[in-house]
Amino acid sequence: MAKLKVIKGSYDSDRRRKKIIAAIMIGFSKALKCSNCGAIYFEEEKNCLKCWAEGEEVKLRKITELERRKMLKSWTGKISLRSMDIAELLFCLDKLRELGYEYFKKDSLRSAIEDSRQGMIEKIKETAPFVLGENWERRLKGFYRKTFGKDLMWLNFSELRRVWGFLRRIQKEETTGGKSCCMKK
Repeated sequence: MAKLKVIKGSYDSDRRRKKIIAAIMIGFSKALKCSNCGAIYFEEEKNCLKCWAEGEEVKLRKITELERRKMLKSWTGKISLRSMDIAELLFCLDKLRELGYEYFKKDSLRSAIEDSRQGMIEKIKETAPFVLGENWERRLKGFYRKTFGKDLMWLNFSELRRVWGFLRRIQKEETTGGKSCCMKK
């Protein structure tokens, strides 16, 4: 039997590399910078705490692409994450962690799906009063009870998408003058 030559780590290391890049990009997207003193925050602060302690109220802003590239250049000498190897990427991630970034990975796929499902339920409850009017709760409950035979909290993600489609269809009918654009004439 012929021996197969296995190249160690090519597929897994590429996936790991992409995950590290994604974590770094999420970190930069959450970063807020003070335009006065240059301090970087990752919390949900609205004002710079250093400047506020000195008596000034300075609003924080997102880091620009140019500033992100300058930070990467000062850390590794490269301005692009794609051109870095895994060691340099991990170094950048460590630098972000030193600045205060905490990367929380979901515990499992199940918890990520549950978070998405809860977000969809909130979005439906937010949108329904505007689309369905004053008796929105009764109308919405009638739809999902008749269609699925269970309460909104027990619907899975695909069923929630159908409820969302129901709301969007009604909204579209209202904006097009009572005729659905999907229906044939």
